[in-house]
Amino acid sequence: PKPKPKPKPKPKPKPTMNALRRVCIVGSGPSGFYAAKYLLAAVPTLHVHIIDRLVTPFGLVRSGVAPDHPEVKSVQNDFTSVAAEHAERFRQAKARA
Repeated sequence: PKPKPKPKPKPKPKPTMNALRRVCIVGSGPSGFYAAKYLLAAVPTLHVHIIDRLVTPFGLVRSGVAPDHPEVKSVQNDFTSVAAEHAERFRQAKARA
């Protein structure tokens, strides 16, 4: 008599975006804030931590854009509203050197 072949193990389900609980983003420049904005919108239960080596957020938008470009600097308002809107799910910390 032939031995029965062992059944193949069922593949584990892939994690979904809703399975995420916490995310850490390194860098509080435009890319970090836009990533936080869209992740917070996509996952209602997500907690976002942004870490930067500087104490001031927004990266080069704050310090590297000339004052005569207010349309570029206006994204600071968008970033500030992201932090304020999701204050209970959003933290920013300075990275230790």
